[in-house]
Amino acid sequence: MPAPVGFVETRKRRRADGVLEDPFPQRLKELEAFLEEHGEYPKLNRGEREGEKELGKWIHNKRQRYKKGKVSKERIEALNALPGWKWEGHFERAENRWEKAAATFKANRKNTLIAFVAEEAFVENLDKLRAFVDKHGAYPKKKGRRDGEAELGTWIANRRKQYKRGKLSEERVAALTAVPGWKWTGSWGAGDA
Repeated sequence: MPAPVGFVETRKRRRADGVLEDPFPQRLKELEAFLEEHGEYPKLNRGEREGEKELGKWIHNKRQRYKKGKVSKERIEALNALPGWKWEGHFERAENRWEKAAATFKANRKNTLIAFVAEEAFVENLDKLRAFVDKHGAYPKKKGRRDGEAELGTWIANRRKQYKRGKLSEERVAALTAVPGWKWTGSWGAGDA
């Protein structure tokens, strides 16, 4: 629950010289440094690194004050800006966040790579089809005996099936339609190409 509008947290400490100071900015810097160095949030009870338990207690206190609506909007924003910050529950280790981000990146890259490879294969077969038609003056047949003819004939049949099912992109439809003598249905005669 956020603090009421206009509410400003006023918890301050008196330094040894008697001056009141706000510890929040310094603690926030310490927390950022801890995150940078260790890649995770400090632990409240099991903290073994220097300053860890104190930072863990500070976080715990901020969370408790937040639940009571006693944290200013500015401080809420400052803490929310920290990577992986939560107002409740356990913090996730940074390495887990990075692993998840890396896995997502790899999955997206893999999908992009698959799409790229599929596009490359399409372009390569389209080039082979054009070369075949130019050389032989006819379209390849699935049971053809010339070099590469059967593979190209099968590739054409599969593209026609995709077209019939509405699964062929507009770009691919246009590319195939641009091949001289192309038909989406029926067979090719001797003079079609």
